[in-house]
Amino acid sequence: MTSDFNSDLAVSTASNQQFDFIRRDYVFHPHKPHSIGRVLAPQELINPAYPNLTISAERFRVPEVLFDATILGKPPGSIIDAILASISKCPEAVRDALLSNIIITGGSARLPNIKNRIRTELERRVHPTPVRIYSSLEPNGLSWRGAVEFTGLHGDQFEDFHSSHCVSKQEYEEYGYKAGRKKFVVYS
Repeated sequence: MTSDFNSDLAVSTASNQQFDFIRRDYVFHPHKPHSIGRVLAPQELINPAYPNLTISAERFRVPEVLFDATILGKPPGSIIDAILASISKCPEAVRDALLSNIIITGGSARLPNIKNRIRTELERRVHPTPVRIYSSLEPNGLSWRGAVEFTGLHGDQFEDFHSSHCVSKQEYEEYGYKAGRKKFVVYS
């Protein structure tokens, strides 16, 4: 994940490899075609007997789609737009608190520099509101684990939780989708 897409793109496409800190050479074992391979050390020479692959701008162009969907020919949009659209649906009184408590989860949360990039992009659009981004050391399945913990109550605690956080089948049959609106505050 790059923090300056255009600058890193210029470096990666320049012909002077001496200053290219982005380019990486991967070498694969010739007798293990499905091996993961390894990154060559900076001064290590490529052995022509081993299959190899040089990757440059591809290292950051792929995740850049999170910030600019037009790269794929899609309509303009980004993860930043999605975050801001979601927060804008909430009452104005809580928006600053939400911007200060953003949690990223899933496989994309493992991308190097993703937290800084999201924070930087958000700060450009919501300045001077402070933005804080959090992630777990194990972001895969974090949402699911949180839901399990959220509902992992037993006995009377579960009954209390269920009656205040869930719509029963009986309530739904009686009120339909309006059962949720009766029980929860719904923002439009």
